[in-house]
Amino acid sequence: MLNTMLVSQAPWWCPMCGPGAPRGWGMMMFSMLIWLLVVAVVAVLVWRFAVVRGGLLSPGGRPPREPSAREIVESRYARGEIDRETYLRMREDLGGGAQR
Repeated sequence: MLNTMLVSQAPWWCPMCGPGAPRGWGMMMFSMLIWLLVVAVVAVLVWRFAVVRGGLLSPGGRPPREPSAREIVESRYARGEIDRETYLRMREDLGGGAQR
């Protein structure tokens, strides 16, 4: 009797609580699908923000390219960390030839 009163007095904000509401295996499967969807959305968001925006992968899905030895020498020379003679010697050692 109490159960019948509670079911018939279902609140307006709970469409699944009134008489004729789905119960049993169908409702359980529906709930599981909803939770799987929530977990999948959270996983995609974590991957998107942590991996792609964190710099672990480039937006194209490939790991970022490491600079070559020649690019490192050129950037060090451009920043003024090494002088011209050292730059030319290192460049020649790397097989780039001397600059004219």
